[in-house]
Amino acid sequence: MSKKPRIDERTSLEDPASLDAPEEPLLGRVPSPGPVAIGQETIRDFAERETRMGTLRLLAPTECVMDRLAWYFHNADTQCLEQAVDVATRHPVDLKRIEKWARAEQTHGKERFREFEHRLRESTGA
Repeated sequence: MSKKPRIDERTSLEDPASLDAPEEPLLGRVPSPGPVAIGQETIRDFAERETRMGTLRLLAPTECVMDRLAWYFHNADTQCLEQAVDVATRHPVDLKRIEKWARAEQTHGKERFREFEHRLRESTGA
């Protein structure tokens, strides 16, 4: 049995290589320096979590749903559609903003957003 790497004081959020842990069941992506974008929209506001190693900047729920839907729109990845529905079911999101963004996405945004809305309604019973 291999020893699992752990995040400790040697781990740097500034150095993505220090987070490399192939045995870990969870995946976290550290974006490269520069603006974060989902489709054509640049993300400027992030959720933040304080850790003993510093501040971790995360996508807020609305942007997380947009990120998952981008993969669904462009790659027909239904697992990402399910993840978007899960996040939108468990957290408050700005559906009007997501719809506006989806309509601007060139690849299937408009019609696949309708599928997202349908599944969201089914999952919430609305």
